[in-house]
Amino acid sequence: MVHTDSCPRLSDADLTDILGSTDWEQLRKRVLSLLARAGIQDFLLRMDVGIANGTTCSHMFGSLPAATLKLFDTHLQSQDDPVNRHCARSSLPMEWEVSRLCDLDCGRAYPVLHADGVRHGASFAVRGALAMSRVDFYRHANHCAALSTSQKADLALLGSHMHEAVHTLWNAQNAHPAPTLTEREQECLYWSAGGKTGKETAMILGISQHTVYFHLRNVASKFNVYSTRHAITRATFMGMIKPQLA
Repeated sequence: MVHTDSCPRLSDADLTDILGSTDWEQLRKRVLSLLARAGIQDFLLRMDVGIANGTTCSHMFGSLPAATLKLFDTHLQSQDDPVNRHCARSSLPMEWEVSRLCDLDCGRAYPVLHADGVRHGASFAVRGALAMSRVDFYRHANHCAALSTSQKADLALLGSHMHEAVHTLWNAQNAHPAPTLTEREQECLYWSAGGKTGKETAMILGISQHTVYFHLRNVASKFNVYSTRHAITRATFMGMIKPQLA
């Protein structure tokens, strides 16, 4: 997997296994098995997902105790957390020491992390069309050398596959049946998602602007939301329209 004097790099089979995980426990064990070969003992993935009502929810996944994972929820963590700030603006890896973040008073998460035996962390941001993840890899040794370029590359690649695997499992767990739209409702939603106004959509489809609004109200009702914007978000999440059009 990650390169050291005695450790192989990540293989295609390693990544295939991550993506092929069929449940949370299987995914957790596969990730830990790969990390153990690199001298990394624990991990955390916090995925922030855009949901149908236009808000964001967080899903926590990792090898730490559940109470520790919960402390990394964006609603509980300090807004002064430098790791969060870094991940929000950059996809480059960030290495850090737990004791240093404890000294900076970044909230309850890092003192608890230290109590769990973690001494060093490396964080990566992974972004997709509808979700963003902060991925942490933790080492327990008091004295750790900085990660090499090849180690960072392998961990970034592993983090991106973990993000995809978690997003797939989360989607399966939170699946909602897609509503049935008429052909005209689909067309109105499609052009609205592409940024067209009601007037422009009416001209494209050869119908009145009032009729466009009528269809979009029906679409919102079928998605059980209150606006076209929220209907577009939900339809995108369900794969009914392409994300780049939203």
